[in-house]
Amino acid sequence: MKKPVRRLSAKSWRASVLGGFLVVVCIFSYSALFKPNKSNAQEKRSKVTLGFERGGKISKIYVRPGDIVKTGQVLATLNTTEYDAQVKELQATIEVQKEKVAQLEGNTASNSDRVKTAYGQAAIQNAHKNFVASLRDAYIKADDAIRGKGDQFFSKQYQINISATDSQLNIDIPAKRMNMENILISWKNTPLPRNPDSDFIYEAMAENNLGQISDFLDALAYIVNGQTSDPTLTTVRNGKSDIYTARSNIISALKTMFASEQSLRDAQYKLSQLPQTAGTSADIALQQNQLNELKTRLELLQTQKEQFVLKAYSNGRVSTVSAVEGMTVLPSTPIISLGP
Repeated sequence: MKKPVRRLSAKSWRASVLGGFLVVVCIFSYSALFKPNKSNAQEKRSKVTLGFERGGKISKIYVRPGDIVKTGQVLATLNTTEYDAQVKELQATIEVQKEKVAQLEGNTASNSDRVKTAYGQAAIQNAHKNFVASLRDAYIKADDAIRGKGDQFFSKQYQINISATDSQLNIDIPAKRMNMENILISWKNTPLPRNPDSDFIYEAMAENNLGQISDFLDALAYIVNGQTSDPTLTTVRNGKSDIYTARSNIISALKTMFASEQSLRDAQYKLSQLPQTAGTSADIALQQNQLNELKTRLELLQTQKEQFVLKAYSNGRVSTVSAVEGMTVLPSTPIISLGP
C-alpha cells in the first residue's frame, strides 16, 4: 500500500523560497565584503618616491603635482656653485701640468746634471712624506671634532635649546652639520697626493675643509656657552671642554699642515737655485703620471655631476612634491613621488 504524498501548503512553499533567496543574498554579500582590494595594492606598488643621491640646496623644481613626466626627464636640480668652481680649478691645474710635460719632453740630461740635484730631490721627497702625514692627521682630527665631540650635542643627553640662544642658529646648525658630513665623506674618498707637485692642490682643499669645520665648531661653542641652566650644568661644563679640545685640535692640524707645506716650499726653492738641469726620462714620466692623475680626478669629479640632478626613472604622473626651491635636503630625502 503506497504512502500518500505530502504536499506543501502555499504558505510553506512561499517560506521555503524566501529562505533560499536570503541564503543566496548572504553568500554574495560575504564575498563582496571580504574580497581583497587589488586596486589599492596595485596603486601602492606602482608609486615611486625619488630623492637626490647627495645632500645640498635645491636650486630648481621643474614639476608640480599632476604633471605627466617621461623617463629621463629632469624633475629637480641642486645648486652646483661650489662643484663648478672645483671643476674649473682642476681644469686650470691640468693645463699648467700639460705645459710642464711639454717643456721636459724637449730636453735630455747627463749623469753629472742628475748628481747635482740628487740631494735637493731627496729633501723634497722627505718633505712630501711629512706633508702627507699631516693630511692624514688633519682628517682624523676633523672626523673626531665633528662626529665625535660635535655630534654629542645633538643627542638627547644634552638637549641643548638652540632657539633659546639664537633663533637663526635653529635654522643654520642642521644645514651646517649636513655640510660637514659631505665634507668628511668627500675628503675621505679623495686619494692622497702621490708626488710633491700635487701637494699644494691638496693643501688648498684641506685648508678649506678645516676652515669650514672650524666655523661650525665656533657656532657650536656659541650655543654651548649660552647654556647655563642648573639641571644640565655639569653636562654643559663637559660640553664646553669638548668643544674647546676640538677647536684646539683643528688649529693644531692647520699649523702642522702649514709647517709641512713650508718645508716643502723651502726644499723646492733650494733645488731651483741649483744649476738648471735638463729633463730626464724619469722626470718626464713623473710629470706625465701626475698629469694622468689629475685627469683621473677630473673624470671622477665630472661623474658626480649626475648626483645634482633628479630624473624620472619611468613614465608617470607626479603625485606629490615634498620640497621647495632653496630648501636644504639630505641624501635620499623623498622629494617627488610618481604614480601611474
